[in-house]
Amino acid sequence: MTENPTRQARSGGRGARRAMRAAPDFEMLPALKRALPECEPMTPEQIARIDDASMLILDEVGVVFRDDIALEDWRKAGADVRGERVHLDRGLVRELISSIPSSWTYRARNMLLQTEQSITEIAMACGCRSTSHFSKVFRSFFGKSTVTHRNTLG
Repeated sequence: MTENPTRQARSGGRGARRAMRAAPDFEMLPALKRALPECEPMTPEQIARIDDASMLILDEVGVVFRDDIALEDWRKAGADVRGERVHLDRGLVRELISSIPSSWTYRARNMLLQTEQSITEIAMACGCRSTSHFSKVFRSFFGKSTVTHRNTLG
């Protein structure tokens, strides 16, 4: 008999298998090469071509809006509204783009946190005509509902 037999630790086990599965195996795809060409910035002429094509589509093809409120807003802005299709001429698009402010404040978010106004009052103050539309836009922008935002941060 041997004195003090030494036990060798087992290699492997659940942790080792998990680590092996999680580790990247670069030999699996040895032929993977970047085949896409480098992308150079567009020239002013290329930008002008894209701009012309997009303006042509907005003017001749138009954009379909199925919301009556949006259609009325486009009429008031001076767009050519035919049924659900809105046609925008270059001048109107340029005018609307030039009216975009260079910066803005998240007014709705701030009002939810800093006032006790109801969500309906905040929606109306922000220019929305319906609370459901306001809530949908708020959720898509901030990733949470107006009520959740007010309760978690307020």
